[in-house]
Amino acid sequence: MARRYSDIINSARLRPALDRYVQYLEGAVTRPSRINTQGDRAAVNPVFIYPFGLDLATNQVITAFYSTTRDNVLVPFINAVTGINVDTTLGSNTPVERPGFRAARVVWFRNATKTKTVGTSDVTGLQYLKYAGTRSSCPFGRDDATSPADMFDAFSSVKTALKAQQNLAVNRVSLTKESFKY
Repeated sequence: MARRYSDIINSARLRPALDRYVQYLEGAVTRPSRINTQGDRAAVNPVFIYPFGLDLATNQVITAFYSTTRDNVLVPFINAVTGINVDTTLGSNTPVERPGFRAARVVWFRNATKTKTVGTSDVTGLQYLKYAGTRSSCPFGRDDATSPADMFDAFSSVKTALKAQQNLAVNRVSLTKESFKY
């Protein structure tokens, strides 16, 4: 396999970072502890969803959780999309336990000023750009047990609504797919 000269130059430039990473894996380089530097964890609220990939009986829902302080902002955007829903009240539904189930989640990173700082990796010693901003996430599911909504189509609609927010310079929206482990 032929290599380009630029690959050789890049590998020589990155060699110290690789050596430092190997030392980290061997335990010779340690990262400073960041335990309890973020403050207390925000309170969480339950939401009740109909999963996309699991068939439940009528009036059965799965309980998922989201942060009440930061993530309330996502609920109206998700509920505005046809075919998906985030129920904050149980109503006449019955919550069921499904060990190994993880609900689909919208993750929204927003930054009004596009401010960034240069950080240095504790592991490799390389510099990188760090964007200051707010990250929120919220689980979502189908409207009801009979709704045929597709998770990717639903996410695409939510993403379009969130990306349209004009007051944000950096506005990344991503999906954490629903998963179920047996």
